[in-house]
Amino acid sequence: MSDGFDEFMGGGGQTVPFEVAGATVSGLVLARPEKRPQTDIDSGEAKHFPDGSPMYMFVVRIQTDLRDPDDPTDTGERVLYLKWKSLEAVRSAIRLTGAKGLEPGGHLTLTMIGFGPRKKAAHNPPKLWSASYVPPDPNEAFMGQPEPPQPAAQAAAQSPTYDPAAAREAMRQLAEQQARNQQRLLSTPLPPAAQPVQVQGPPPF
Repeated sequence: MSDGFDEFMGGGGQTVPFEVAGATVSGLVLARPEKRPQTDIDSGEAKHFPDGSPMYMFVVRIQTDLRDPDDPTDTGERVLYLKWKSLEAVRSAIRLTGAKGLEPGGHLTLTMIGFGPRKKAAHNPPKLWSASYVPPDPNEAFMGQPEPPQPAAQAAAQSPTYDPAAAREAMRQLAEQQARNQQRLLSTPLPPAAQPVQVQGPPPF
C-alpha cells in the first residue's frame, strides 16, 4: 500500500484474491475498520460519484490461518477492502447479530459467490458477496487465535482457475458455518433492555 497506510497500520497484511466463485476468507477482526477514500487504479486520484461526493471504502484487518508458502514472514494477517456490494454484505451480516459494527475479536467470513450482469462492455462484471459475522464474546478475552478455515474453502480461495466442485463445497461449508454462528447467537441471552432498533442511515463504522 502507499501513502503511509502500512506505517499507520503497524505493518503488512496481504490482500485476498477473490477471483473465482466460492473464494472465501475467514478470521478474527484485529482492529476497527479504517475509512479511506477510493482511488483510481491507474491515476491514483480520489474517485467521486457523479454529484461530486467522494467514494469511500473500509479497510479491515483479520487474522486467518492462511499462509503463503513462498513468504516465510507471512503471519496469516489479511487485509479486506470493503466497498459497494462487499460492504453491504458485511453490513447485512452485522445487522443480523444486532451488533453496532465490526469489533476486534469478532469473527468475519467473506465469500465471493459469483458475478452479476456486466453493465458496460468495457467493465468487468460486478462481484457478488455473502458474509457472516459473530460478535466477540464479552466473557472471553480477545487472544487473537483465528478459527482455521475449512480445507475446501481455503482451496477455492487459492485456486487460480474456477473449480465448480470446490466452489460448491465451499458454499456448503459456509452455509454450515453460518448455521453454527446463528445457533451460537440464539443461545446467547440478550440483556433485558435490548429491543430491536430500526437503523437509519449507514451503520456507525
